Parts: sequence; C-alpha cells; structure tokens
Amino acid sequence: MGNQLNKAKCLNCNDIIESTHRHDFVACSCYQSSNVQCHLISEQLITALGNTVVLDDNQKHQIRCVVATVLSTGFFLDGGTDYLRAGGNFSHLEYIQE
Repeated sequence: MGNQLNKAKCLNCNDIIESTHRHDFVACSCYQSSNVQCHLISEQLITALGNTVVLDDNQKHQIRCVVATVLSTGFFLDGGTDYLRAGGNFSHLEYIQE
C-alpha cells in the first residue's frame, strides 16, 4: 500500500477516521454503538427463541450474523499505510484521498 492514506468519512455519523500504523484498528462512533446494540439484540433474541426451541451454536451464530447485517451502521479501518482492512456498512464509507 506504500504511503497511501487509510482515511475515510462516515456518511452516517460524519466522523472522519484514519488508521495511521499497522494494526491501528479505528472505528467511527456509530459503528461502535451499533455493535453493542447488535450484540444485545442478538442475545435477547437467542434467549427468547431458546425458551421455545433448542438452538445449536451454528444457529446462534447465524442469528448474530443476520442481526449484525440488518442493524449495522458505520465502519472500521485497520492497517495504517502497511495494508488496508475495512469492514462494516460500506454504504456509509467515503474514502478520503489527500
């Protein structure tokens, strides 16, 4: 990746985040808060369903993935100028090149 910036703006919360060095994981504020909400909702749903049916670990994982896909906002960056790793809701991501 060389000297390219690893910087982007979240179109949802308007945070501008930048990963400046290797293993520098950064996330916008709405990504961080949506992760907490997704976890809480997933666990509540798993508990409620667990009262009526037996769920195996794979089914629980699938529930967590669906909830995260539906409710996730924002994104994260990692890698600084060494590599680019990004995740989250890419419709909210706008790369910044200076």
